[in-house]
Amino acid sequence: TVRLWDGDTGQKLKAFDHGPGPELRGVAVGADGRRVLSARLKFAYVWNVATGITEYRLDHDADVRGVALSDNDLAVTAGGTDRTARVWDAGTGKLLRVYRGHAAAVNCVAVTPDGRRVASGDAAGRVHVWDAETGDQVAAFRGNAQTVRAVALSADGLRVVSGGDDPVLRVYHCGTGQSLTLEGHTDAVLGLAFSRDGNRIASGSGDRTTKLWDAHTGQPLLTLR
Repeated sequence: TVRLWDGDTGQKLKAFDHGPGPELRGVAVGADGRRVLSARLKFAYVWNVATGITEYRLDHDADVRGVALSDNDLAVTAGGTDRTARVWDAGTGKLLRVYRGHAAAVNCVAVTPDGRRVASGDAAGRVHVWDAETGDQVAAFRGNAQTVRAVALSADGLRVVSGGDDPVLRVYHCGTGQSLTLEGHTDAVLGLAFSRDGNRIASGSGDRTTKLWDAHTGQPLLTLR
């Protein structure tokens, strides 16, 4: 089950029942709150928040390990063992692009709010950044020494941060190739997010902490336990 909550009051707004079966592997919500994207097995599901009904079932042909949703309804799926990331129109269910180039299973994806760039991270520690409109690869780099579990893009698409089984965050600038290392977690990094202004990075870890970082200097600002 996916549950949607009011971030201000903590009130549960809606529940999306997938029925009995394996665990869900990813969830994302659109900025306008109209759609929710979830993943289980080889499918991603586009839910209409107002009706609580599935609008589309996106068939990735391989187990979906992560999902992302842009402000303009581009849905991105990470295809695990097929080593691809795919972009769909969440408003129509149509497959728009398939990104190939990873040499290992794709575990996670991210998309800029405007849907212009996509990032994907794999089990070999590599991160790729793609132009969502042309399908061209913008950048590729080693994000982590081990498996990449999470990626996030700055709103302008110029910076990408990755985290994984080694508890280190790496911020890479797609324009200059410069990188920044953020250290402080003691277990795998499982979730990442950029603030909309690009000044802060939030990270969640298996060490049961959430950390807030200065995205430009790499300095830790806050730890929540």
